[in-house]
Amino acid sequence: MAPLNAAARRRGHEFLLGTVVQPGVLRVSAVWHVATDPDPTSRFFEAHEAGFHMLFPEDLSFAIHANDGDYAVYAGPEEFIRAALPPEAIGAAATADVVEGIEEEHGEGAIDGILAHYAPFMLDR
Repeated sequence: MAPLNAAARRRGHEFLLGTVVQPGVLRVSAVWHVATDPDPTSRFFEAHEAGFHMLFPEDLSFAIHANDGDYAVYAGPEEFIRAALPPEAIGAAATADVVEGIEEEHGEGAIDGILAHYAPFMLDR
């Protein structure tokens, strides 16, 4: 969480907003006001480990979409993403690890459509 929080603070965000974004489930969800410090950010992710959730700043300049405590997808300006993630979480090797994990759980090809859709936006190096 430290790189994410440091990158958010450098962009002037002293807090982020977070909520559940579970597909197919219509329910009321609180919007959390999360200080950009590692402990509160970690607590947000831990509190929403079961299901899909999103963390984002008020100006919507980036977003982190996470699911079931396994994976998170960062979207935003490239310089922010590179600053917010450790280098080993970016690139072809990181993508291959995610593909392997998802295919172990859901079967071969389970993520192919997602990768095809997002390939133009992914950081491959």
